[in-house]
Amino acid sequence: LKADVAAVVAPVFLLLLPIATVVIVIVLVAVAVKLWDRALKAAAVEDQGDGIFLVRSVADLQRHVARLKDGPVVVQEYIRRPLLLGGGLKFDLRLYVLVTACSPLRVYMFHNGLVRLCTKAYEAPDASNLGDHCMHLTNYAINKHSENFVPNEFAEEQDAGSKRSLAWFMEWFAERHG
Repeated sequence: LKADVAAVVAPVFLLLLPIATVVIVIVLVAVAVKLWDRALKAAAVEDQGDGIFLVRSVADLQRHVARLKDGPVVVQEYIRRPLLLGGGLKFDLRLYVLVTACSPLRVYMFHNGLVRLCTKAYEAPDASNLGDHCMHLTNYAINKHSENFVPNEFAEEQDAGSKRSLAWFMEWFAERHG
């Protein structure tokens, strides 16, 4: 893929895939267009929650994107009824993968990842709470400033805090959903 083709193709694929798959697609696109070093630097230090926003219409999205610097944009559709953890908190899974080959595809996933939680109980998005990032976004750089943020003080306590282990999540999920 050439860089200009990837810039068009990648966002379309991202819209169609579940969130857990998005990580793999981003990695594969970065490798395919030889932007690996740039992609890692951007993911590691540049964003830190900046530029994340929620919109209610395509027109709102176009207004926000027009204000951004040139570069790739990731758009995800909001899940209408998300699975919530205890206390009604939204979460995401941070999974770590290593892609060693693209053809044939060979991907290794680290056995443990992170579960990142929002710090405010979820309510369906509406005009009054759309800007409440601690309710709708799981981004650590945003939630660590919340008065409700709970740091993980002890590594052995996997069931407490605003960041938890993937092992804890798998156990929690199996208990509730078989």
